[in-house]
Amino acid sequence: MPDSPITGVPLLPENAAGNYVLVNSAILRLEQVAAGRVLDRNLTAPPGSPAEGDAYIVAATATGAWATHEAKIAFYQNAAWQFITPTNGMSVFVVDEKAQFNYSAVESLWYPLQPIWSTSEVWTGRYGSASTMVYQKCFSFALGDGTGTLTTAHGITSINRAALIETHASFGNGANVYKSPQEFTTATVVQWVNATNILTTNTGVNLTSYTLRMRLEYERTA
Repeated sequence: MPDSPITGVPLLPENAAGNYVLVNSAILRLEQVAAGRVLDRNLTAPPGSPAEGDAYIVAATATGAWATHEAKIAFYQNAAWQFITPTNGMSVFVVDEKAQFNYSAVESLWYPLQPIWSTSEVWTGRYGSASTMVYQKCFSFALGDGTGTLTTAHGITSINRAALIETHASFGNGANVYKSPQEFTTATVVQWVNATNILTTNTGVNLTSYTLRMRLEYERTA
């Protein structure tokens, strides 16, 4: 008898021997789906000492027992890894990021349900020009003394500088937070993005005690 069509829970065949094995397997799988939580989404290999019931979203280029299971939910049960293939619209809470993620079966990708301040690149769930996927990545770096240009490597592969690039930024020094350069009337802070760096300049005031926090949204050429 096939598994259930949405969650992949094994269905109980008529007159099956050892029914408790199938029932327990179904309950454990349903428990994972109902709990809707994973510990991490960035691991490419199983952790060394998992506890019973621990669950993860398998990251790309997975190895070891997780190989070929990218984007699936891996959970540890009965001293072995089990896998749940996510369905369109499935939602989980990623514990280490304290953020909710949804799954899109069209792209076979997870995306955050709200902006998160993650320094790892994530698909936003949105599309930009020519139906190109929009990604986001967050940065935190010190500002300068007003006498020069600072560069910070963004580490983004194939960023499309001719298409959508948006910044959402604030900066502060622990006592005051400014949501835009205009709020700091004695300084001008401008960001450029080139193939390898984010360029930041400020004039008129020493901002070395301030930290810029920025979420960059962009498209890629590949």
